[in-house]
Amino acid sequence: MLGTNFSDPEKLDVSADELAKMHVLLDTAYVRQVNRDVTRVLHDVVFSSEAKTSEPIVITKLRPILKGPEVAKILAGDKLGTKG
Repeated sequence: MLGTNFSDPEKLDVSADELAKMHVLLDTAYVRQVNRDVTRVLHDVVFSSEAKTSEPIVITKLRPILKGPEVAKILAGDKLGTKG
């Protein structure tokens, strides 16, 4: 997506510190978006299967997890607090 130039500060015409900051911002935003997308897909799959008569055990186990408040925040696009 970004190509090999994204790791070379000279080709991007930025300092090494600026490049490191760019990577942190991109990594955080990318991971947040991937987290939201995966959560949304799981949520949609689990809750769209409610009409079926027999469901796999994994859906039964995921349903209470995906009803939690953290999942609602992720789906809404809110930032979650960090542990540490």
